[in-house]
Amino acid sequence: MMKSSTKLFLLLLAVFFTFCNKEEKYVYQLEEVVVQQVGAEKENVKKSTEYIAIAYSDIYGKTIPTALLDDLKEAYVSFGDVTVIEDLIVRNFLNDAAANIPSNTEMRSDVEGFVENCFLQFYGREAGAQEKWFFKKKIDENADLTPEIIYYSFLTSNEYKQF
Repeated sequence: MMKSSTKLFLLLLAVFFTFCNKEEKYVYQLEEVVVQQVGAEKENVKKSTEYIAIAYSDIYGKTIPTALLDDLKEAYVSFGDVTVIEDLIVRNFLNDAAANIPSNTEMRSDVEGFVENCFLQFYGREAGAQEKWFFKKKIDENADLTPEIIYYSFLTSNEYKQF
């Protein structure tokens, strides 16, 4: 007959092996997801004269006079940094009283409509839900944001500089 200490040992051993299960290993796999920004499929960058002519057309609602375009071409040639020249030209267009820019009151009376029109006017596409939300939130929260500043942000964006 077995000693009680041996029985106890065997019992503890049986309990030990009962509760010692092999740990299950889980393998997680991720599916590859391709994320693309709306408008990111534009491949061609506008030339400087195209950029300014299109910006003029978008701001004034008419084609740029040839004499003015020739004068602006000289600015590009005389100054090395194209980005600075484009920035100054766009600012000059936006500060012109003849520019077709909605008033601050018009923008704030229909912020969502204003944002949708900006996307159609400058990007030639509809705004996504997140883009509408972002611009509406920024305009609603910042009384200092004017239509000129919003236009400037669209006109100087990378998406606008491509077609």
